[in-house]
Amino acid sequence: KMNIILLFPQFIGQVLIKMFAGFGRFLLFIKDLFHWVFHPPFRLGLIIKQLEFVGNKSAVIIFISALFVGAVLGLQLGVIFRLFSAEGLMGAATGKSLALELGPVMCGFIVIGRAGAAMAAEIATMRVNEQIDAMEAMGVNPISYLVVPRVVASTLMMPLLAGIFLFVGIIGCYLVAVLFYRVDTMTFMQQLKWIVYWSD
Repeated sequence: KMNIILLFPQFIGQVLIKMFAGFGRFLLFIKDLFHWVFHPPFRLGLIIKQLEFVGNKSAVIIFISALFVGAVLGLQLGVIFRLFSAEGLMGAATGKSLALELGPVMCGFIVIGRAGAAMAAEIATMRVNEQIDAMEAMGVNPISYLVVPRVVASTLMMPLLAGIFLFVGIIGCYLVAVLFYRVDTMTFMQQLKWIVYWSD
């Protein structure tokens, strides 16, 4: 019992040291990343390739997901608004919630699940095959070559994909509103413009 009591602080200390060491390595990684984002070589070819990978190849799944998220949101809101005979507000409520919260969050989950997982698997395979060590031996900085193009491409494409998600989600809600709740198109659009602002 005495040995366990004496070893417990040592165990806690080792856990804390590992935790802070990992956090410190992450901060150094972020520092290197920001350094290479603003210093040459600027690998435009790799950035364009990653823009296509993150953006174009995610567009179909974003489109399908947004259509169904908007439709489901419209169905749920329609049930509530029908109680108050305010079905015309379905588009406005859907647009507001998609613009402020749901659109960027859902879009982020989808892009992370599709593009982020593929990037992580690709870089992990390169690490196992010692390709990253070979890059360092040839004088190529792996952060500049592998990480910066992916981070820049993802940062540029996420707002565009979130905008697509918002647009298609509102279309999904519009289809539900017109087909199931007989909402007038002009009323739907007017309420949407009235409640959803550009700043949203």
